[in-house]
Amino acid sequence: VRKQVLAELTDRGFTRMFNGRVGGKLSSSEDIELTNGIVLLGYKLHYCEELKFYHYLPKGRVTFAYLKKLFTAFGTDGPVRDLYYAHLSKRPSHQLIKNRYFHFSLSLVRLLKYLILPPKKYGRSIYFHWNIAYIRELSRLFFKHRAINSNIVKLKKETPAIAIKEHPKSESLVMH
Repeated sequence: VRKQVLAELTDRGFTRMFNGRVGGKLSSSEDIELTNGIVLLGYKLHYCEELKFYHYLPKGRVTFAYLKKLFTAFGTDGPVRDLYYAHLSKRPSHQLIKNRYFHFSLSLVRLLKYLILPPKKYGRSIYFHWNIAYIRELSRLFFKHRAINSNIVKLKKETPAIAIKEHPKSESLVMH
C-alpha cells in the first residue's frame, strides 16, 4: 500500500479497530479493515493472477478445537466488518446494518436460524460459537456503534456506493 494512501486514511480520521493476531487472540480482520478503508476513499483493489500465496499450517492448526477458536475470533470481528460492508454495498438490506438496533436484531435472528435449522454435523458447534461471539461483541459495541459508523462515514468519498464482486479465481488482491 502506498504511503500516500495511508496518510490519506490518517488525515480522514481512520481509527483501527483490529490489531491482528496478538498473543492467543486469533483476530484476523486488520487487513480487511485496511482494504475497506482504502476502497471507501475511492481507490480500487485489483486481482493479480500471477501473485501466489502459500500458507503453511502446522498440525495444531488443522484440528476441530483450533477451527472453533478461529471461528469464534471471526465472530468477534464480524460486527465491525459488517458495518464496513454496509457502507460498501449497494444492497438496501445491507444498508440497514448501519442501524444498531437492526444490526443487533439481525444477529439474534441469525442465532435462532442456526438453532432451528443447524448446519451439518460439525458446523453446528462452529457456527454456534461464531454467532455467540458475534452477539457478545455487538453487545459490547452497542453504544459505540454510532461512533464507529461515523468514523467509517468520514472515510467515504462523495461518490455512490461501490458494488463488491468477488473474482472467481480470487487468490489475492493487490493495490495499483
